[in-house]
Amino acid sequence: MKRAGKVSPLVILGVLGFVGILAVVFLTRTGTSPAQRVSQFFTALGKADIDTILESSTFGERPDEEMRPKWEQCLERSKYYRFAMQIKETTYTNDEEATVAVDMYQNVTNVNIASKRFQIPVVKINGEWKVDARSLTRQAYPALPR
Repeated sequence: MKRAGKVSPLVILGVLGFVGILAVVFLTRTGTSPAQRVSQFFTALGKADIDTILESSTFGERPDEEMRPKWEQCLERSKYYRFAMQIKETTYTNDEEATVAVDMYQNVTNVNIASKRFQIPVVKINGEWKVDARSLTRQAYPALPR
């Protein structure tokens, strides 16, 4: 016979597990990871989405108004360039800097394409990760602004 006021240990474990799952979901949803930001940046390059490119990257201290025409020129010059990428790993240098390793498949219309590994630098600015576009090489993407 059960007595009033007793709680089963299984109920307590279930409630604690549920709270733990909510905490993990909440903590992983706050902010964008460096890998997510790199993916967002390269997707924007592939779609010629200048607003997202500017939002997801930084070019040193240069303002967006100065960089917009340079990105437009980059996208115009590379409009026939097709690529695919696969994010491999993220290495954190410190709390404000990270490097995301990606395998790039350049000119994917070619059947005999091999991947090349690139290290994409990412920096945290005002609590948000941004691709350091100034440090990208033109081997990773042609016609990048300078």
